[in-house]
Amino acid sequence: MELSFACDNSADATVLAQELEWALREQGIPLDAVLLKPASAENMDIGSVVWVALERTGQVLEAAGTIMTIAKCVYAVANKYGVGVIFTKPEGKVEVPAATVAMNVIEQILSESSRPRTAAQS
Repeated sequence: MELSFACDNSADATVLAQELEWALREQGIPLDAVLLKPASAENMDIGSVVWVALERTGQVLEAAGTIMTIAKCVYAVANKYGVGVIFTKPEGKVEVPAATVAMNVIEQILSESSRPRTAAQS
């Protein structure tokens, strides 16, 4: 899953992404489970998107404690700066506007993303 912040420019988004990366690592998320990357190949930003390996749910979340730990970090940064959060998942993007950023909303999105996907039944 990728997380980014709804900022007016990529420089601000990069600063917030770096702050989130630092907070996640401070909470025990393994180094190989968090990665900063540019928003796109065309962007020259250092890394305005935080990639979190929720696919390795057992390992990542055990190291962090729970999904709530990740949600707290995301919420803390978004709330501190009054910005929205954009979650990019294989199924598509989920945008949470600044006015509706809440722990329970972030936790729900993260929980849905960490569940194993099942094959469609025919």
